[in-house]
Formats: sequence, C-alpha cells, structure tokens
Amino acid sequence: MTAETGGGDAAPMTKGREDATFGRSLAAAWTIARKDLLLEVRSKQSVPLSITLALLIVVVFAFSVPGARNGSGALWTAFVFAGMLGVMQSLAVETRNRALDGLVLAPIPPAAIYVGKVVSNAVFATLVGLTTLGAVGVFLHAPLPATSLPTAVAVIVLFAFGFAAVSVVVGIITTVTGISQLLLPVLLLPLLLPALLAGVAQFETGRALWFGVLAGYDGVVFVAGALVFGELVG
Repeated sequence: MTAETGGGDAAPMTKGREDATFGRSLAAAWTIARKDLLLEVRSKQSVPLSITLALLIVVVFAFSVPGARNGSGALWTAFVFAGMLGVMQSLAVETRNRALDGLVLAPIPPAAIYVGKVVSNAVFATLVGLTTLGAVGVFLHAPLPATSLPTAVAVIVLFAFGFAAVSVVVGIITTVTGISQLLLPVLLLPLLLPALLAGVAQFETGRALWFGVLAGYDGVVFVAGALVFGELVG
C-alpha cells in the first residue's frame, strides 16, 4: 500500500518539475526576444536597413515594369531579400564579442534561445513585409487580387514566422561554420520555396488551402529548427 502511494505521489511531482522547466524555458525565450527587440529599438540597425532595401526594390519595379500585374512579384522579391538583410544584421550582433557563446553557456535549453530568436526575427520580418505591402500599393497602384487586406496581413505574418524559423537556423550554420554570410541567400532560398509558392498562390487565388500549406510549413520548420539548434551551437 505504501509503495503504491509513493508511486502515485511521484507522478505529480515529476509533472510539476516538467511544468516548471517548461515555464522557465518560455521565460528565457521571451527574455531573449525582448532583448533583441529592445536592442533594435535603441540601435535601429536591422529594420531601417531592411525597409530601405525593400522600398528601393519596389521603386525599381515601379520604374522598370509598371503595372498592377507586377505587384505580387515586387512584394515577394522585396520581402525576401530585405528580410535576408535583416537576419544578417540581427545575427551579426550575436557574433560580436562572442555574445552567442554567452547565450549557449547560460543555464537555459538551446531550444529557448532558438524560440527567442525566431520570435524577434519574425517581428522584424513582419514589419518589413507590411511596409513592403504598403509600398507596392503606393508605387505600383497594385491591389492584390482575390485577397482582402486582413487576409494579406495574415499571409505576411505566417510567411514571416516561417521565414524567421528557417533563417535563424541557416544563419547560425553560416556563423558556426565560418561560411560567408553572403552565401545566406543561396542556402535560404531553396528552403523558403514552399512558403514562397504558397504565399504567391494565396494572393493570386484567395483559396484557404494555401493558408494550411503556410501553417503546415511553419510548424514543420519550427519544430525541426528547435530540434537541431542545440546540435548546431553545442
């Protein structure tokens, strides 16, 4: 009877410890994301540069291939390449003074570092995407076909999250292996292709199916990134 009672008490205790560990991991992830966001607010290094590049790309499209039919191409081209610039700037901060090593040595799970980085970079990418969406409407006079504004914003947010989940992993690979960050687009674009195609198709058709594709892509790359991040930085 005593053994059974002891076994019954052990299960809630184990569950309580797991809940506490999960809570600490979430708190650590939020702390890292908040640190990145505050650093960007104070330094203004990543988002302004990315938005500037996005606006330049849209302006080039406006002068070279004017017309509403080119709005989607300008949007996604500017979004992807400006987002890459933002990721490169964000990760460059962590390589200075071996700041990334300090994060890895902290008593927190590597997955918490990854989640924090994904959240902050997703916020940056969303800002770039929404700015680009507005710029396309202003410079190209190109309303997005078959898509309302709330739907377009939702697609931008979903794509930004998946973009951040992949780009953080690829960016860390270039950092820890010593590969030049100039190769980031070469490594990143093939991995972004499913999300990019889904985003373009959603804007063109307005079908809810592509929302599911984007959400599924986000889930797969996010879980995969959380699983491999510890091996990359360990």
